[in-house]
Amino acid sequence: KLEEKDRNNYSIMEHYAKGPTQVSDDIVDANAFNFIVKSGSKMQKAVDLITTKLNENEDVYIIGSGRSVTKAVSIAEILKRAFIPTKGSSLEQHNEIFYSKITESYMPKE
Repeated sequence: KLEEKDRNNYSIMEHYAKGPTQVSDDIVDANAFNFIVKSGSKMQKAVDLITTKLNENEDVYIIGSGRSVTKAVSIAEILKRAFIPTKGSSLEQHNEIFYSKITESYMPKE
């Protein structure tokens, strides 16, 4: 059940339609493989792809936001246990928190 103030806000917003949403696509490192985990990402496919990149001695960044952070951490933990570095390579983990700017716009209905 909507409270009075929520009902007033709802009636104001019914005169607007959601416009385009802009998300800043800040990548961690342009020279590395950046895997962005989303809520629909399949864990096994992600592990297979990232394992391939690690075997090619590429730097890999696993990025998750919102609900997908847990999945990103799980993928990283699976890879840590499964990946055996080749001679002359190493496996390191760095955790970092950063922000993305999301701009939502609403256009008046005519």
